[in-house]
Amino acid sequence: MALVKVQAKGQMTVPQPMREAMNIETGTELVCMQTGPGVFECRVVPKPLGVRELLDRFGMSGPGPTQEEIDADIEAGFLADIERESGGLSGSGAPSKAEAWRGA
Repeated sequence: MALVKVQAKGQMTVPQPMREAMNIETGTELVCMQTGPGVFECRVVPKPLGVRELLDRFGMSGPGPTQEEIDADIEAGFLADIERESGGLSGSGAPSKAEAWRGA
Protein backbone atom coordinates (compact mmCIF):
# COMPACT_ATOMS: atom_id res chain seq x y z
CA MET A 1 0.00 0.00 0.00
CA ALA A 2 1.28 3.48 -0.84
CA LEU A 3 0.10 6.98 -0.05
CA VAL A 4 -0.05 9.29 -3.08
CA LYS A 5 -1.16 12.90 -3.45
CA VAL A 6 -3.26 14.29 -6.25
CA GLN A 7 -1.52 17.24 -7.94
CA ALA A 8 -3.15 20.52 -9.01
CA LYS A 9 -4.12 19.15 -12.44
CA GLY A 10 -5.58 15.92 -11.04
CA GLN A 11 -2.44 13.90 -11.69
CA MET A 12 -0.95 11.36 -9.32
CA THR A 13 2.20 9.29 -9.48
CA VAL A 14 1.96 5.50 -9.45
CA PRO A 15 4.65 4.38 -7.00
CA GLN A 16 7.74 2.85 -8.63
CA PRO A 17 7.38 -0.63 -7.09
CA MET A 18 3.83 -0.84 -8.50
CA ARG A 19 4.95 0.44 -11.93
CA GLU A 20 7.70 -2.17 -12.04
CA ALA A 21 5.46 -5.02 -10.84
CA MET A 22 2.77 -4.17 -13.42
CA ASN A 23 5.10 -3.19 -16.29
CA ILE A 24 3.70 0.35 -16.34
CA GLU A 25 5.89 2.64 -18.42
CA THR A 26 5.48 5.98 -20.17
CA GLY A 27 2.45 5.78 -22.46
CA THR A 28 0.81 2.83 -20.67
CA GLU A 29 -2.94 3.41 -20.47
CA LEU A 30 -4.89 2.81 -17.28
CA VAL A 31 -8.64 2.63 -16.92
CA CYS A 32 -9.99 3.95 -13.61
CA MET A 33 -13.46 3.29 -12.25
CA GLN A 34 -15.30 4.12 -9.08
CA THR A 35 -15.90 0.89 -7.20
CA GLY A 36 -17.60 2.28 -4.11
CA PRO A 37 -18.13 5.42 -2.09
CA GLY A 38 -14.71 7.10 -1.84
CA VAL A 39 -13.03 4.16 -3.61
CA PHE A 40 -11.70 3.79 -7.15
CA GLU A 41 -9.63 1.17 -8.91
CA CYS A 42 -7.20 1.46 -11.81
CA ARG A 43 -6.36 -1.36 -14.20
CA VAL A 44 -3.70 -1.55 -16.89
CA VAL A 45 -5.19 -1.56 -20.40
CA PRO A 46 -3.55 -4.43 -22.31
CA LYS A 47 -1.43 -3.42 -25.28
CA PRO A 48 -3.01 -4.42 -28.59
CA LEU A 49 -1.45 -7.45 -30.25
CA GLY A 50 -0.22 -7.37 -33.82
CA VAL A 51 -1.17 -10.05 -36.33
CA ARG A 52 2.08 -11.94 -35.77
CA GLU A 53 1.60 -11.94 -31.97
CA LEU A 54 -1.97 -13.19 -32.39
CA LEU A 55 -0.81 -16.01 -34.63
CA ASP A 56 2.00 -16.88 -32.23
CA ARG A 57 -0.31 -16.80 -29.22
CA PHE A 58 -3.24 -18.73 -30.64
CA GLY A 59 -1.22 -20.87 -33.02
CA MET A 60 -2.17 -22.78 -36.11
CA SER A 61 -1.46 -26.29 -37.21
CA GLY A 62 1.07 -26.37 -40.01
CA PRO A 63 3.16 -23.47 -41.24
CA GLY A 64 1.74 -20.01 -40.64
CA PRO A 65 1.30 -17.35 -43.30
CA THR A 66 4.32 -15.38 -44.42
CA GLN A 67 4.57 -11.65 -43.75
CA GLU A 68 3.89 -11.07 -47.46
CA GLU A 69 0.66 -13.11 -47.26
CA ILE A 70 -0.44 -11.19 -44.17
CA ASP A 71 0.30 -7.87 -45.90
CA ALA A 72 -1.61 -8.97 -49.02
CA ASP A 73 -4.65 -9.97 -46.94
CA ILE A 74 -4.60 -6.65 -45.09
CA GLU A 75 -4.35 -4.76 -48.40
CA ALA A 76 -7.21 -6.79 -49.89
CA GLY A 77 -9.40 -5.97 -46.87
CA PHE A 78 -8.43 -2.30 -47.05
CA LEU A 79 -9.27 -2.15 -50.77
CA ALA A 80 -12.58 -3.94 -50.20
CA ASP A 81 -13.48 -1.37 -47.53
CA ILE A 82 -12.68 1.49 -49.93
CA GLU A 83 -14.78 -0.11 -52.69
CA ARG A 84 -17.69 -0.68 -50.31
CA GLU A 85 -17.55 2.89 -48.98
CA SER A 86 -17.26 4.48 -52.43
CA GLY A 87 -19.86 2.28 -54.08
CA GLY A 88 -17.41 0.67 -56.51
CA LEU A 89 -16.60 2.12 -59.90
CA SER A 90 -17.82 5.62 -60.58
CA GLY A 91 -19.25 4.68 -63.99
CA SER A 92 -17.48 7.62 -65.58
CA GLY A 93 -14.47 5.63 -66.72
CA ALA A 94 -12.41 7.23 -63.97
CA PRO A 95 -10.56 4.86 -61.67
CA SER A 96 -12.26 3.93 -58.42
CA LYS A 97 -10.75 5.09 -55.13
CA ALA A 98 -9.27 1.62 -54.61
CA GLU A 99 -7.73 1.60 -58.10
CA ALA A 100 -6.34 5.08 -57.52
CA TRP A 101 -4.86 4.02 -54.17
CA ARG A 102 -3.36 0.90 -55.74
CA GLY A 103 -1.92 3.01 -58.57
CA ALA A 104 -3.92 1.23 -61.29
